Amino acid sequence: MKSETVICLNAGKWTSLTRGVHNVCKEMAKKYQVLFVSKPPERDEINLGNGLKFLPSIRKIDKRLFYLDWPWWALKIHRLKGMEALMAYLRYKIITYASRKIKTENIAFLYVTHPVGFPYLKFFQKEKKIYHVFDNYSQYVTYHKQLDEYENENLKKFDYVFYLSEELLKTKIRFNSQSYFLTHGVNFDLFSKACSKGTLVPQEVEKISKPIVGLIGAISGKIDVDLLLYIANRKPEWFFLFVGPVLLAQKDSKTFNKLCNKENVLSSGYQPLEILPSYLKPMDVTIMPYRRTGHVNWINPLKTLEYFSAGKPVVSISLDAIKEYRDLIYFADEPEEWINQIKCALNEQNRDKKLKRMTIASNNTWAHRIENFYNIIGEEKWSNFD
Repeated sequence: MKSETVICLNAGKWTSLTRGVHNVCKEMAKKYQVLFVSKPPERDEINLGNGLKFLPSIRKIDKRLFYLDWPWWALKIHRLKGMEALMAYLRYKIITYASRKIKTENIAFLYVTHPVGFPYLKFFQKEKKIYHVFDNYSQYVTYHKQLDEYENENLKKFDYVFYLSEELLKTKIRFNSQSYFLTHGVNFDLFSKACSKGTLVPQEVEKISKPIVGLIGAISGKIDVDLLLYIANRKPEWFFLFVGPVLLAQKDSKTFNKLCNKENVLSSGYQPLEILPSYLKPMDVTIMPYRRTGHVNWINPLKTLEYFSAGKPVVSISLDAIKEYRDLIYFADEPEEWINQIKCALNEQNRDKKLKRMTIASNNTWAHRIENFYNIIGEEKWSNFD
């Protein structure tokens, strides 16, 4: 066991939906202590009284995994550059305080997963710095050009940079030659339980008529709810099961509510991670119906390998990140094409395809990913991980 600590600087909270970075931190915690640090609190959070206290606190997630809770006064200050520079220093001191509290002997490396971690780089001069790019962050904001420039300026400060998207890697490698492609992993042991006879289907799903077309994951703005409504209207004989929290803006919420009022649709809402195989088990076809927006073109969906772990047929919009699986995924971009491809997926009788999907997933676990990661930062060069 290593006595060093990895400091993870992330934009999300540990208590938010499980993302790739959560899985990476859990895997790292098998070798190092990990201190997970989210972005500083926003003024809106403080106004809402979200339980923030005056003193920082450290929550213990697991034996070697910890989460820093910011004090309310460490908030992000917009538009006041001088004040924000002072606050960045104070937040750095809070991070070092938290490191001492968990008895850190040495910092193994700084693991940054979002530009919110850039202000701390100047305070960690001697430590190894790694930037893991899970998305094209500039595509989420209106000031995308400024954020893109800010990111490009900081890339050279890192010892290693990892990209989830090969396309993004190609556009950014000129800013740091120590840049690598590192795709998602999967919790194969969990999601393969969807194939187990001992996995019970939830009661609310047991009486659903077949065939079932299913989606597991957040129903957010990147999901094309208009497409889903169109398909559900055209194919009333198919049942649609959605498993995940609904995080939609007002216009899309109205469309999704209309969709959920149909007799052939069930939205079960958020379900704990460990329960998801129970919902995945009865699905005949799984889908990734993303809306073709700016950032979607760069994504590498986490759910691809989760679906593969259960051997399920997958229908998705065409994405560069998953085109290597073109023999195992049914691609569709137009509404009628979606209907035709779901039909093909429902009629799939090829057991070899199911086994190939499961084999791919079993060879791409988070343990595999972190082993690749360690090999690279240990100076060994890899050109392809799969």
